[in-house]
Amino acid sequence: MIVEATALQGLPIRTVKQAKLGLAEACIFDGKRAQLLGFQVSSNPILKQFSRLDAENILEISRGQIVVDQSSALTKDLKPFDAELNRYGPIIGVRAKTESGQTLGVVRDVYLEVETGFIIRFLVRQFVAERIIPRQFLVSISPKQIVFKDIVSQPIFDQVALQQTV
Repeated sequence: MIVEATALQGLPIRTVKQAKLGLAEACIFDGKRAQLLGFQVSSNPILKQFSRLDAENILEISRGQIVVDQSSALTKDLKPFDAELNRYGPIIGVRAKTESGQTLGVVRDVYLEVETGFIIRFLVRQFVAERIIPRQFLVSISPKQIVFKDIVSQPIFDQVALQQTV
């Protein structure tokens, strides 16, 4: 299944016995591998008490909930996620550019393959125009920008992207 990262934010985190543990507040990504590391989870919406849910502790992700085995899947130590955010940034909301520095817009969402957690496509918006850029054109992710290969700004890009996905 493929799902948008923004659709996962706000989903309830539940155990297999349907005990609600909190809400997925933010997706945290490994910028080097372009893969979901896990979620920052809010267990108290008023006091904003956060915990960490690592991707390897997730049994199932659907459009309605995220399921874990038991409540011990959540940990209070957010330092690993903080380190990743400092190293690679949040991805969604970051400027997208080509290797030569041409501005493509801002990453508005990413499409994830649920089984692996890998980002497979980036949704980039510039003004009112949106475009989807497949993962294979990704060069690097940093806190201030996401860089794609220069070909994504060429008129032949759609044809090249279609050939690589077939």
